[in-house]
Amino acid sequence: MREATRSPSPKSLRLALLFSLALAGTLAACGGGGGGGGDSAAPAPAPAPAPSPAPAPSATVSGTAASGAPLANQLVTLKDSANKTATATTSVSGNFTLDTSSLAPPFLLQVGNLLSASTDANRSATVNVTPLTDLVVRSYYKVQGQSADGSFANPVSVPAPTRRQLQSVGDTLFPLLQLAIGANGSPVGKTFDLFSMPFRADGSGTDKLLDHTRVSYGTVNVVLVLDAGAATQTTALSFLTATSSITASSTTTNGTVTTTASSTSVAAVSNAQIAAVDGINATLSAFASVVNSKSSTLTASDIVSFFDPNLLNEGLNRDQFLAGVVQQFQGLSVALSVDKLLALDPGAGTAQVQLKFVATQNGQTQIERNTFNFRLSGSNWLLAGDGRIASLSVQAEGRSNQGTFTGMNGPAVNLDVRPVHGAVASVTATASFGIPAFTQGATDVRPGGVQLDAFFSNTGPLAPPLPAAGTPVTITLQKTAGGSVAYTLPLNAFTTELIHVSSPTATSLRFGTVTVSWNQPTTYSVERTQLSVIVFTDDPSLSTGFQCVDDGGVLAPTATSGTVNIASTCNGQPVRFANINVSTNGPNGERSQVIYQVTAGP
Repeated sequence: MREATRSPSPKSLRLALLFSLALAGTLAACGGGGGGGGDSAAPAPAPAPAPSPAPAPSATVSGTAASGAPLANQLVTLKDSANKTATATTSVSGNFTLDTSSLAPPFLLQVGNLLSASTDANRSATVNVTPLTDLVVRSYYKVQGQSADGSFANPVSVPAPTRRQLQSVGDTLFPLLQLAIGANGSPVGKTFDLFSMPFRADGSGTDKLLDHTRVSYGTVNVVLVLDAGAATQTTALSFLTATSSITASSTTTNGTVTTTASSTSVAAVSNAQIAAVDGINATLSAFASVVNSKSSTLTASDIVSFFDPNLLNEGLNRDQFLAGVVQQFQGLSVALSVDKLLALDPGAGTAQVQLKFVATQNGQTQIERNTFNFRLSGSNWLLAGDGRIASLSVQAEGRSNQGTFTGMNGPAVNLDVRPVHGAVASVTATASFGIPAFTQGATDVRPGGVQLDAFFSNTGPLAPPLPAAGTPVTITLQKTAGGSVAYTLPLNAFTTELIHVSSPTATSLRFGTVTVSWNQPTTYSVERTQLSVIVFTDDPSLSTGFQCVDDGGVLAPTATSGTVNIASTCNGQPVRFANINVSTNGPNGERSQVIYQVTAGP
């Protein structure tokens, strides 16, 4: 969340100074004639000065209380850190102002059963009270096994959250609102601040978001329902105090299309957690600064200091991994940040996070999320990779096949394992749903000449009920040198919505540039659309050939067309087949993919 603004709400109460006007009447003297005369009238006394107006409060907390409609004529109670109280009454528009001149922040506010918080150190702030501020504040206490109502009753024994703690919990919950943000034309931006952004309870902007939102509290879970017109999303939130974690399990329905999603992240509320997140973000910011300043001249030596010498990522060592990073990042403008804290071991100085990677190229921006480990070296957090001996992908997706590749349209789970060439002899996987045996396909040629073996499996269209998001999938890799290693990955969000390529329509294409068109999904918010082409020197299902990948560059999330280049050679051999891939991804792991397979030639 951004810092609270100092500007008042448009409907903030204004103080008026009342002045009295005193009319002084002049008494006329009764004059005698000639000489001599009687006494003249005494001068009128000067009017008494008007009373000085009461001084305006030196500090105020003001805002709007609403739950889709203004909370009019409601009592607003504010508690400070010493349990002192200030009260006010909301206007018919839900606006309020509280005098906090003699109070000590941070503050907790309550209107009816709804809570909010103000963490400004100078005692003045704009603070809204809504079902969503209530959700964030109560989640902050729940994740620590504490009571929000107990804290409000006595903030001395259970203090209010700091700005940083409130921001951390809000960032964890924010992706759950993406379905409603922008729904039905609601003009609410992605970076809005639930607590401090002034708004009017008039059915637009933030108030329209509140119209879409319902929050209910059960004995164990909190349920968040978003009604975004055609689509409805229901999310159950559960809290694990041992790890300060919040798990969100969502189901979105839009007509006959259903999407499920599940995610767990640590709400960084302890000093150690906050320090780790801030330290990792500092590393990522410095790394991005170097990438952006070097641009197309970026080399591995420019960024090697940000990486752990013992990095292992998808089977690649540090130097092999850096070769790919340089090729991918050259010419891009990038921003990286911690999207979620997944695990932290302060004693070992290690952390696992979900990274948010934002790339901009030619005015278009694309978002990608990846899991990465970090290691603390001195005072700096270094990127340490994912620690795996192979690239592992378990994708629940709405899958469409077109061109010469047919017979697989519907919800499916696609598994892809890519170890360094010759390192793994075989791959198996187990889950609560059936997973077919793996097939070894064409050797994948990566930047710097690194070659990866490709093992893949696909369930094909699955019949209902679909496996729930978060369902564990265990992949076991038998090493060529002996022994095995197993990894367990959760199933990402599962959507039944399909996308399709509308152009090209031919099943045989010439080498060179191809323009591709497709449709966008409607049941989930798309934050990344990716277009790529994989060329093959032999049948893609065989291990006798090679495959090379060319992506279509950075595309806007809403893109419905782009271009790719079908290369004529791969690893020095002539290309025979090409797979044109289009995928769309949502903020909670939702994914739709279409593969358009063609033969390729001159």
